[in-house]
Amino acid sequence: MRRIPIFCSTLTMPTPYYCIFLAVLTFVANIVSASTTACLPTNERKNGMNINFYQHSLKDSSTYSNAVYMASGYANKVQIGSVSGQTDISINYNIPCVSSSGTFACPQGDVSTKRGWSCQHKACSNSQGVAYWSSDLFGFYTTPTNVTLEMTGYFLPPQTGTYTFSFATVDDSAVLSVGGDVAFECCAQEQPPITSTNFTINGIKPWQGSLPPNIEGSVYMYADYYYPMKAVYSNAVSWGTLSISVTLPDGTTVSDDFEGYVYTFDNNLDQPNCTVPDPQTIPLQE
Repeated sequence: MRRIPIFCSTLTMPTPYYCIFLAVLTFVANIVSASTTACLPTNERKNGMNINFYQHSLKDSSTYSNAVYMASGYANKVQIGSVSGQTDISINYNIPCVSSSGTFACPQGDVSTKRGWSCQHKACSNSQGVAYWSSDLFGFYTTPTNVTLEMTGYFLPPQTGTYTFSFATVDDSAVLSVGGDVAFECCAQEQPPITSTNFTINGIKPWQGSLPPNIEGSVYMYADYYYPMKAVYSNAVSWGTLSISVTLPDGTTVSDDFEGYVYTFDNNLDQPNCTVPDPQTIPLQE
């Protein structure tokens, strides 16, 4: 039986792909080390995260450089669809390679910086500066070349301690927020996004400098409580990449696939005591 709390009171320009490798961006890492607001929703738990897709203009590399846009402004754009139940929340999209021998996938590692670009040692005739359609983003048919998506769910920590979330790679721009005060309010996952720009990880792309090997942020969490988690990702043109991982207090690292760690609850705005500002003061009972 799931534990319940005993409460004492009611509480834009196309950029060549090789430039993305050689002159990729400076990211700012927000390192957070305090506990954050937790939740205890009581309605039906569903596996995985919800993902909402929003329009993003092709080659627009300035909009997603704005923190307010990445926090909540994206929701003012047209929502083009959604999927649910996603546990593998990392992104690795490659545009197709069109050549005289046909169309095939273009591994990022095979890109040449000499005389344009090549793929698997064959010349690609298609342009990077156009929109391509595919179902490579969580099975939803859209343009991964130019899209903004929002991922929301509750992270369920199996241990009490410090959790370190990391972006290994980001192309083009992404942020991650963990906690009911920065991601979304407890029992209100489906509500419009809150406006906090106090990101756990700030991976907003400024288009210059070099990319650190990892950008990360840490949050102290208590076992068996649910913590709101939101990632917002935006791509303006061509390839798209976002690699997410978390290191648990015991040193275990979970990368890309968060099966068993992320869940969804429908809104339950009338549930009392869903928000737990300080879990250490609220004992849990079986």
